[in-house]
Order: sequence, then structure tokens, then C-alpha cells
Amino acid sequence: MDHSTKQYRELWIFIPPWVSEGNYEIQFRAMAINNSYSFGSSFESSRGQSEANTTRPNSAPYMAYDTIGVEVSGRIAGLRVTDISDPIWRDHFFTDTGLHSGLIYSVGSNFLDGKSRSNGIYNRFPIGPGHHPQFKNLGTAKGYIFQFDLVTIGQMYGDDDKVRIKPTFYFVNKDGEYYKGSGAFGTVNERQAIDLYYHSGGEYLLRLEMKAGTSQT
Repeated sequence: MDHSTKQYRELWIFIPPWVSEGNYEIQFRAMAINNSYSFGSSFESSRGQSEANTTRPNSAPYMAYDTIGVEVSGRIAGLRVTDISDPIWRDHFFTDTGLHSGLIYSVGSNFLDGKSRSNGIYNRFPIGPGHHPQFKNLGTAKGYIFQFDLVTIGQMYGDDDKVRIKPTFYFVNKDGEYYKGSGAFGTVNERQAIDLYYHSGGEYLLRLEMKAGTSQT
């Protein structure tokens, strides 16, 4: 607490990424500059007073301490597209020798550690018209696959651990307007979620993400 302003200050506590996921207790202490006891690296709560220090018996020098409970959970970050099967993107992602060019399309303008990316805005999501370095009027055509990777931090190495990507689809017209119903369109940032269906062989009206054979009407 800042006694000059009577306001509490924020304290950032950084935890190494190799700490296992789970519930933990963080211990911290503050000592007065005229403290006479030589504290070591151990917590030694018996040498202080919880949350404050209002007395100073011989067994409790000028030290206040407290503990807080925290939960360490994993993260998913660094999603990036590394290839698009559309032929117009072939020379962009690969060299003449077949090696990857190193060019990627990433989410956000910063790396995982918060440092700014040096690549241009055309190398970021979403991939649309103007993002191809040569064909500025082309985006990504329908029906082509793309390859991507991402980074997980935490204990995601078990047989039952997985990352599931569930797309959501919204309807907008060619002018970027959403459908309000009854033939009316709106221009504000309100979109209408829709289900997407497709045909496969002799099966019709299959909803995307559903197993073949489970048709929807």
C-alpha cells in the first residue's frame, strides 16, 4: 500500500511456464528497512505478523507476510497458417526446391511472450483479398485445405488430451450486412449464427461437423 496516497498498488507475479497445472499457494513478505533480523530464503512466518506488523516482540522482527491461493492453468496460443493448397499460394509458402519459405499467417500482432511481430499486416489473420503478396485482389478460394499449427502450454501430453476447433458460421450479404429477418438487413455489429449443410455422394443435407449418415432436414 502507498501510504502517501492511501492506495493499493498492483503487483505482478510471473510464474515459469514449466510449472505444472494445479492449485498453489503463493507466500510473500515485506520487511521494514530498520529490520534487525537477517532473513534467509525461507519464508519464516514465525518471524513476522500476518498482513501487518503492529508489535515487535523479540521473536517477530519488522516483517509482515501473507499468502494467496492461485490456480495455474494451461494456455493455447500461437495459431498460424503455414500452407494453403490453392495453387496461387504455392510459390508464397514454398520455394522452387520444395522447402517451406518461412512465411506464415499468424493471429495477432505479438508473439507468445508479448514481443511485437516484425512481419507486415498482410501476414495476419484473417486471410482475405489483399493478403497475397502478388495477387492483391485475391483471397482464399473455396474448397481448398490449409495447414496450421499452434502452441500449448501446460500438461497436454496425455492420451486423452486434445485440441478441438469448432467453427462458427454467420450470414452476411455481399455488402457486409447481417440479416435481421423479414427481408431486412442491418449494418451494426450484430451477426446471425447459421448452420452449414453440404451434400456427400448420395447423402444430402449433412450438417458440417456431423458424422456421415446423420442428415438434417
